[in-house]
Amino acid sequence: MDNSVFIGNYIANNSLYGLLLNKYSSNNSVYHNSFIGNNPGGTSQARDNGEQGSNIWYNQELKEGNYWSEWQKKNLILLMV
Repeated sequence: MDNSVFIGNYIANNSLYGLLLNKYSSNNSVYHNSFIGNNPGGTSQARDNGEQGSNIWYNQELKEGNYWSEWQKKNLILLMV
């Protein structure tokens, strides 16, 4: 998947990743989404296997990222790259 925008989604209760971008994914924007209870017992609710830095998970201009239900600390991002 290339050149896609994922905004305003509620992604919840998936047994694996709520969103998985494969190694062929590039130039995607993923922000202003809620990731709730995905991949229970795993280390991350989403995974980005695309070329490093080619997919954006934080919109710098709007200063918006994603909500991750397991986070208790401010300004941390958990994403398997």
